[in-house]
Amino acid sequence: MIVCWDINLEAAQETAKEVEAIGGKACAFHCDVSQQKDVELKAKQVKNVVPHIDIIINNAGIMPCHPFLSHSIQEIDRCIDINVKGCIWVKKYFYVFYPITFYFKTKMVSNTFCVHISVLLVVFVKCLSM
Repeated sequence: MIVCWDINLEAAQETAKEVEAIGGKACAFHCDVSQQKDVELKAKQVKNVVPHIDIIINNAGIMPCHPFLSHSIQEIDRCIDINVKGCIWVKKYFYVFYPITFYFKTKMVSNTFCVHISVLLVVFVKCLSM
C-alpha cells in the first residue's frame, strides 16, 4: 500500500490512481505538513489504514526561485514551516504512532534540504548575534 500525502488532494489522488493503474494499492490524503496538528491527525488516520510502514519518503519542500536577498519574510517563514518543520512533524508523528516498527524496520528518506537549511539558519543566527 502506498499512502500519498499532498497539500493538493487532487495531486495525491492522481498519484494514487497511477499506482493503482499498474496494479498497486494506494490511498490519498490531504495534508499540510507545515501544520503540526494536520500531520498528527493524518498520521493517526494512516495508522487506521496501514498497520505497518516500511519506507517513508519525507520530501515535501518549496523553493522560491528568485535572488535570495529579495525573499520576503513570509517566503522565508513558509520555507521553514514546510522544508524544516514539515520534515520534523512527519518524523515525530510516525515515531509516535509506529514506535516499534519505526525503531526496527522503517527507513525514512527525508528532504536533505532540511539539514542544509537548518545549518544555514544556525550560521545566520550566530552571525546576527555577533
